[in-house]
Amino acid sequence: MSESTLSSDPALLGDGTLRAVVVAPADEWGRLRLRLPADSGHPPQGMAGRYLLARCAVESGEDRGEDWGIYLRRPLFFCGRYAFGKEEEWCVAVPRQSQDPGNRWLGNLRPRATLNVIGPLGNGFQIHPNSRNLLLLADLREDPSWLPRLMPLVEPMLDQGGRVTLLAQTTQSFSSAQLDALPLALEIRTVATDADWQDALIAPIRWADQICAAIPANQYSRLDQAIRASRFVLEKGFAQVLVNADLLCGVGACLACVIP
Repeated sequence: MSESTLSSDPALLGDGTLRAVVVAPADEWGRLRLRLPADSGHPPQGMAGRYLLARCAVESGEDRGEDWGIYLRRPLFFCGRYAFGKEEEWCVAVPRQSQDPGNRWLGNLRPRATLNVIGPLGNGFQIHPNSRNLLLLADLREDPSWLPRLMPLVEPMLDQGGRVTLLAQTTQSFSSAQLDALPLALEIRTVATDADWQDALIAPIRWADQICAAIPANQYSRLDQAIRASRFVLEKGFAQVLVNADLLCGVGACLACVIP
């Protein structure tokens, strides 16, 4: 059967990459719904913090091998799973308010468009089975798509009898559509300024069993200082951060993945 006959179907391709099909365009949170082949090796759990690497250009066998244009692959972090059956529907996060041409291309994809991806890749977040109080931290001032990347952590924690609190730094109120997309059982706290952020961190750090954060690199040291000032004991894996790095090749050639 020819490539053109299957061009609109999800598939595991001969070069080891995947053909994904867009189900719905990116929403206010930057969530893009993709349909992937069921035999693509995606486990139903443990996808929080893991990602696909997407080729930001037209997807076909000939073009994929010869025409890369100006676009390298971009990481698309998993933020939800929608359907089961012969094909799987996944939600991935596309950066919003970005001047990056590759991310703009991804944000403009429409239903039935195809996308060439590699993955899943990454270590992902690790939640201890005895954790019951999970604190999520997200800085949404520049990019609201940071928040959906943490959402796969919510339901598993609720399922094991725990509670999840989100502390978000944002200068804008959530829209009704954004709130409707968040789990009802998620406790949400928002702050606007850096000073309010530091003050709001003190109490939840003390009662949290674990922290998972999606924040810019310039906040890592401040979070570290707040944790050390608020905890008597520092447990390994207590705080985990989703690092926004340039992950380009997916095969280890660019060496971005070896940076601690």
